[in-house]
Amino acid sequence: MSNQYTRKQEEDKLEQRTAREAVADFASLLGFKEDVKIISAHDFVFNYCYTIDPHDFDNAIKKIPDKIYIKRLIDVWLVEKHMIVVKSRQMMATWVFVALNLWQAMFHKGQYVFFISRKESDAGLDSPLSLLSRALFIYNHLPDNMKTLCIKSSAPPILKFVEMDSVIHGVSQDSDALRTYTASSIFNDEMAFQEKSRESYAALKPTIDGGGRLTCVSTPNGKNNLFYELANDISR
Repeated sequence: MSNQYTRKQEEDKLEQRTAREAVADFASLLGFKEDVKIISAHDFVFNYCYTIDPHDFDNAIKKIPDKIYIKRLIDVWLVEKHMIVVKSRQMMATWVFVALNLWQAMFHKGQYVFFISRKESDAGLDSPLSLLSRALFIYNHLPDNMKTLCIKSSAPPILKFVEMDSVIHGVSQDSDALRTYTASSIFNDEMAFQEKSRESYAALKPTIDGGGRLTCVSTPNGKNNLFYELANDISR
């Protein structure tokens, strides 16, 4: 009697589980997701973001390290709309700000994010270490239940997160897109090496005045450039 009762319980559980799976499969076909994770910026960066380190032959793919200075960068980025960061090699600053802007686009509706570099090829998808390629690499290594539908375009270089109506757009320093769109967030990488940085900075004024986020990052390149002036609060 006991064995029959136990077997009946197991059969009932199997039927219930099968029914749940059928509902989940049907919901998936309709575009619904179960248990989509929405997490903090710190959790996203340190626990889910994988990077490529071309200098490490044995362990090229690794997470962003949980270091105090990176925590501080995230803290400031979340609070301050305008941020100037003087970086050195191997700080992983580029990866960190790519990850933060990916987090903004993936988990917040209606975001338009620009990645700016000297050339469009550096900002887009031309190489594994181009800015948009880094964002796509991080996205591809996320758990499936964290991802939202992402559509990739190479011309122009764009990642579109359909369910959130958000976009990350890789552009050059002199792109007309900077004048066309008012962005939610802009990440300008290696700004000190951009000979047209003054013109692009002027094109970003509507974003700045409208309360959008602007993050300018670069390794030093002398004193005769806008990045140096912004970093040292020099007016011209």
